[in-house]
Amino acid sequence: MRGESFGAHTVNEVAAILGSGPRLVIPSITPDSSGEELTGARIDRNRPMPRQEFEFTLVLSGITELTPALLDAFCEAGCDDALFAVQDGVAYADFCRAAPTSEEAVQSAIRDVESAVVGVKVARVDPEGLAPLESP
Repeated sequence: MRGESFGAHTVNEVAAILGSGPRLVIPSITPDSSGEELTGARIDRNRPMPRQEFEFTLVLSGITELTPALLDAFCEAGCDDALFAVQDGVAYADFCRAAPTSEEAVQSAIRDVESAVVGVKVARVDPEGLAPLESP
């Protein structure tokens, strides 16, 4: 029943549909002809928060070159939303990561990178582009 749409029902009808489980507070919209308040939709607490995409760069330490095995390890660790490169002996990962906030985007990327390969650490975060990307 979770996520099911109930359409417009009275508060009492929604309560009967939901049964005796935990109640959600659903704001009333308008009374119907009988005087009972109607509701428009059920709120699903398990629904994920809206996500935005954030662009940022992680500068890495512990890597001097990128190999296919290393790139596979990053991808398997969840870094398939990053472009990895080495320039002038410095490795970096350009991310475009979806998350509810910029902090969560950066923290999850650091966690994924550092869990991929033993010895790889994030030296710093280049915050350029941490504002949410605009939709076209």
